[in-house]
Amino acid sequence: MEHISALQWVNTIVVLLGLPAIIASLIFIGRKLQTLDSLKKEVDDNIRPDLKDVRERFATLEGKSSALFQTHSPISLTPKGEQYLKESGLKVYIDEHQDDLMEECGLNKKMETPYDVQQVAFEFFSEHDFPQDVEDKVKTYAYEQGVSLEALRRTAGIYFRDLGLAASGFNSNDMDE
Repeated sequence: MEHISALQWVNTIVVLLGLPAIIASLIFIGRKLQTLDSLKKEVDDNIRPDLKDVRERFATLEGKSSALFQTHSPISLTPKGEQYLKESGLKVYIDEHQDDLMEECGLNKKMETPYDVQQVAFEFFSEHDFPQDVEDKVKTYAYEQGVSLEALRRTAGIYFRDLGLAASGFNSNDMDE
């Protein structure tokens, strides 16, 4: 039996199926890819922001219920929250890298309102990539304390917000005004 090359196989398939069938298949595949692109755009534009908001609200609720931060405005750390901030290693990390963190998230620039500072700090720490050793220590601490990583990140965000408020010339009491 003769060895048939790949090109001969392709030629045989084209002859057997015909060019119209191949074109119809490509059109069908193109439509499916367009549908996937539409779904991705819908998720990116409408669903992902809502999920982020839910995650942030849940972290706030969990932090309040576990007594890491106070429920009145402006949100502030409780003694337990300050303890978790220190014991998790987040306070040392923030203090040692404060200038770089401020630069990275834009808090080194003048903010219009204290609320702007808070939003930037909270969003930054909800998504910040910690160095692996810090990430591992925070995860271990969260596990040992029975608190979520998001609640610890929010605790770090509150502490960092206070540093950002001071750097922008505000104080935490300005949050209510």
